[in-house]
Amino acid sequence: MDLLNELIKHAAQERFSEDVAQAKNEYQKQAGEIFEDDLSYENRATAFLEWYLFDHTVSGLEKSPLQIYLDENANKLSEERFGAISAFQNNIHGIFIPKKIREDHVIALNLFDEQEYQVVERQAKTLFNKKDVFEARLLPCGDNYCFSGYFGFHPPETLKFIKKEAGNISKTRKEARKELDRKQSDLEKLEARLKKTESKREKLKRKLETKDKPSLKEKMDQVESLLFELKSEFSALEKSIEDWKHQKLKIEHNRACKDLILKFSYMNLKWERSRNIALNDIYKS
Repeated sequence: MDLLNELIKHAAQERFSEDVAQAKNEYQKQAGEIFEDDLSYENRATAFLEWYLFDHTVSGLEKSPLQIYLDENANKLSEERFGAISAFQNNIHGIFIPKKIREDHVIALNLFDEQEYQVVERQAKTLFNKKDVFEARLLPCGDNYCFSGYFGFHPPETLKFIKKEAGNISKTRKEARKELDRKQSDLEKLEARLKKTESKREKLKRKLETKDKPSLKEKMDQVESLLFELKSEFSALEKSIEDWKHQKLKIEHNRACKDLILKFSYMNLKWERSRNIALNDIYKS
């Protein structure tokens, strides 16, 4: 994919060399150190490059290389090309199992969010079989998804263990969504009070146009004061919910998924190098 190659070329610039070295150490602490004589060396090197592009925050800039590229090329790229690369920010990195394998695409279930994705892949029947358990990154490509190019296949026998570990993350996400629903319900109740108070103010306003009574003015002052308090409370709660949603459903969820993916990758590397070690002695909590 030429767009991805363009991003890799961007990240390979000399100005990023020191950060790349530091990032590699950080990455290999979780995913395991790789060597050139490893059978999967090139594939795992690709995994690191993708992690660096999409998931790593460049020291001092607090942005991923992808975000830096977009910032620096916003006025240089065509609208279509910029949009296509910008869409990569919504990539989906997960552990998948094939649900349907067709000639030119695969329906893949992401174990982290329990969602099925249709992914364009012209070699689908060559690459996959129904028992596969694999790490992959899905990139938005127009109205579809495409695979980035890296695949990390785990032994089929690990499915039960991987589903259990991924299920813990999925369960936490579901609980967070329930909590979000409760918060949204509180916001809706507050909004109803706000609308009711606004309606009351309008009625008092109309009365004051015909009756200039001190008692009505006093009531209006009370309603105005209550309205101000409710608007402030509504605004604060709305912002609190957005912050909470961003933290819990995006940042913390993504971090948990990424950490587990790297943990699985390390287990897979140990399995690749293993000699007479039982699979369940490697893939374990």
